[in-house]
Amino acid sequence: MQKIIFLIHGFYCSPNDMEEIALVLQEEEIFDHIVLIDLYDSLKGKNLLMHPNLLSPIKTTAFGKKALDQYVLLQLLHHQNAIIRRTNDKDLELHFIGHSLGGLVIRSVLQNLLLPSGFNRDDHFYIGRGRVDTVITLGTAHQGSYLGAMLTPLETPLQALFGINKAFLSLMGKIIEKEAIEVGSLAFIQFSKTSQFIQELNVTFDALPESIKWISIAGQVKESLSSMTPNLLRKMLGSAPNDGIIEVSATFLPNFRQTHIIVNDCSHGDLVKWKTTHGGREVWRALRPLLVLHDWREI
Repeated sequence: MQKIIFLIHGFYCSPNDMEEIALVLQEEEIFDHIVLIDLYDSLKGKNLLMHPNLLSPIKTTAFGKKALDQYVLLQLLHHQNAIIRRTNDKDLELHFIGHSLGGLVIRSVLQNLLLPSGFNRDDHFYIGRGRVDTVITLGTAHQGSYLGAMLTPLETPLQALFGINKAFLSLMGKIIEKEAIEVGSLAFIQFSKTSQFIQELNVTFDALPESIKWISIAGQVKESLSSMTPNLLRKMLGSAPNDGIIEVSATFLPNFRQTHIIVNDCSHGDLVKWKTTHGGREVWRALRPLLVLHDWREI
């Protein structure tokens, strides 16, 4: 059996943000193949800011615009087929790590694109020829987040989050407003606390087989928010424990079939920095017994 792990980054990021995770996993030699999934073609010389996927919803809307879950599913199948051709081994075991938005994309692939076709007679769940074993999410707002709700109006948080200059923001604002009207949903808006996408995703979660192991990791910082975080989001989060972007309470999956870990002194960005930050190293220290030693006792 070949063990494959797919690493999926978050919004406005790239596979480069998952490289420290990949390096740690390579050193441990846990998996036969480590694959970095790219939501925005950022490694192919394209301008990330202008990539159409930046405005794509996580799940396809009634308007039919191609969504991130479809985009990722095609990549998953492509990589599986390539591995099978190289190795002539069709017995695949699939694992996932998703950071922030990446965790919701994984869930949407499993729940929105593959239920019920992903099942086999032994009550396992498959993507193509690969059996899904483990899904790990880092700072993923499974219950929705204030970050999605605050993107109305869109201009202020975009400027505050990403430091976009006014001329560029004006251009992007027109594009975003046009897309929001035509598509009716952006990735950010779909993971707001009141979004239909989040509600439906949590309703169908129990339809997935119990054979899938779920791990949700939340970071928690001492200060309520970092200096880069918009004032509006700071007010929304208030004193609730959070990682500077996502509140801890939002990272719980919709039932008790999960291992939930809170890492102190760990920001949203630290969650993927398994080599260079204290918080990131603590994330790996918490995960290692599960992935390397297969010790699934309560932490």
